[in-house]
Amino acid sequence: MFGLISTKNLYVVKLDLVTDYRQLNHFEGKYRLAGNPRFALAKKIDFNYIDIFTGTKYSDLVFPGEEIVIQSRAILTSKKYITKKVANIILQEIRHDYLDDKKLIKEYK
Repeated sequence: MFGLISTKNLYVVKLDLVTDYRQLNHFEGKYRLAGNPRFALAKKIDFNYIDIFTGTKYSDLVFPGEEIVIQSRAILTSKKYITKKVANIILQEIRHDYLDDKKLIKEYK
């Protein structure tokens, strides 16, 4: 369907920039984040997330100077598709740290 976004495997991801990384041993590392998180809507494919607007690939693997997924939540809805307008509304609500569930339920029904 043209112009619609499938909700299958659709996630809201919280991203932050890795500013420093130190390898402790073969399996562990210690890293520092920039502390300026941002949010994106992304499709989960295997262990990666692909931004639905930009096509940028994100993961939870740590590399200095790259963004890392620090949290993800699936979009749960009975709808199979949403419009880009609804996707933008979701991101705007999250970015402003304001999520009025009643307003969103009324708006999306």
